Amino acid sequence: MEYFVKIDSSGFMQIVKNLESNGFQEAIADAGRLPQDMLAQICQDVATFLQYKSGPVKAEKYTQLLEAFSASPTKVSITSVVNALTYLLRSAAALKMDGEEFQNQLTSSDIFSKDVVDTLVHSWNEQGRQLMATTSQLQCLNVGQLLDLQWRVGVAISSDDCKNLNSPTITLLLTIAETGGNITKHSVEMTLTQFRNFSRQLKEMAILMETV
Repeated sequence: MEYFVKIDSSGFMQIVKNLESNGFQEAIADAGRLPQDMLAQICQDVATFLQYKSGPVKAEKYTQLLEAFSASPTKVSITSVVNALTYLLRSAAALKMDGEEFQNQLTSSDIFSKDVVDTLVHSWNEQGRQLMATTSQLQCLNVGQLLDLQWRVGVAISSDDCKNLNSPTITLLLTIAETGGNITKHSVEMTLTQFRNFSRQLKEMAILMETV
């Protein structure tokens, strides 16, 4: 589950209050059940992701680490924790909160345990400045962040101009985090020829990135 509410002058805790009914409270409760050092590592991974230094945080990374605990959260709950922390840190960066303000806002809500607050505040004190700098750059450029890309192959069997085309099509579903805080989804449909050209350009980009 992704959590999104447009960030405005109502402030950080209004965001939290709006999210409590959408599974946010359960995700924070799951965060409190994780070992504190593991939660700190997830915060670190989320912060690195938000600075475009790594790909999206995968819940699978922590599966083996949780096997030693009898009451291990499920993969879905870990994914929810990652989504919730991603949104919290992104929102705090967009609002340009300092460490003290961030801590005060968290402790004013009864859904955050002391251990979770301590871990989040420690992560923010370490990464907040860099996160705010990245967010400011994105706001100036008005560039969104690609969170996820899914694809599927289909067959077009007819159209307005021609029947029984039987030609393959590729549909891409892009999940984008807009600079204003909203998360949107965009779909793109391509013919096989268009997809081959798109794939070739991606390969050229990958080769160029290796030289940087």
